[in-house]
Amino acid sequence: MFFDVITAVFRNLLNSLIIIISIGLSSASAQDKTDSLDVFIFLAEGCPVCQSVTVEINRVQMEFQQSPIKFYGIFPGKLSSGESRDAFKKKYKLKFDLLADSNQSISKKLNASITPEVVIVNKSKNEIIYRGLIDDSFAAVGKRRTVSKKTYLYDAIKTYNNQSIISEFTNPVGCKITW
Repeated sequence: MFFDVITAVFRNLLNSLIIIISIGLSSASAQDKTDSLDVFIFLAEGCPVCQSVTVEINRVQMEFQQSPIKFYGIFPGKLSSGESRDAFKKKYKLKFDLLADSNQSISKKLNASITPEVVIVNKSKNEIIYRGLIDDSFAAVGKRRTVSKKTYLYDAIKTYNNQSIISEFTNPVGCKITW
């Protein structure tokens, strides 16, 4: 049990380090656009908006599971634990890595301010191609729409893959990340 916990902690630290390094690096290789996309989804276990949008997150991740796009769930703050992230992953059936950002270095580097908030990074160009909402299921905190009509995360990836310019960033709705 003790060694499992230590192994999990080191795995999360290593994954966080890899992400920090990949955010800061720029590659000059001429890759297909989808080869260089990382999707960072900022989440919090206790945020009702985060819990609600996991259905859409799972749908988008499944849609692009055969592509080289990488999805990461980032949990900013010291209150998130390995156990709580594992429980969140299991409860909401997430199929990508959930990583601690206890010192908020990833959150600060990508200027994330709300959970849930998505930031899509083109690693090879070292640029953010989309920032904001996952979908429009919430008009404001506590004000859930009966029908979600816009799928911003899916649309941003699809638009980028079709080599169109993404001009719309959105303002995320959810729980504020405290610094």
